[in-house]
Amino acid sequence: MKYIKKFESIEDRLRPETGPQIGDYVICADVGSDAQRNFTSNNIGKIIDITQSSFPYNIYYENAPVNLFPRNNNRVMGRGEIIYFSPNIEDCETYLSAKKYNL
Repeated sequence: MKYIKKFESIEDRLRPETGPQIGDYVICADVGSDAQRNFTSNNIGKIIDITQSSFPYNIYYENAPVNLFPRNNNRVMGRGEIIYFSPNIEDCETYLSAKKYNL
């Protein structure tokens, strides 16, 4: 029997080739400023739209400061900027907790 760590999601392992979908919760590493990178890597966003562009994922952050994301708390991201994604917000919260305590 294979052991699954708490921060691992079964859904991530079942569909890695398809990538994140609309409605998934994400944790990102923004390529923008240090403040944006710090915010996105420590907060959970939600994918609200996927387009056919080089930065296809439109991610909404509920509690984003206006000075970081002036476009209605939205930020467009590429697949390389998404560190972790899951259809369950609890999985992302577990990932952030593990990251916080270096587990």
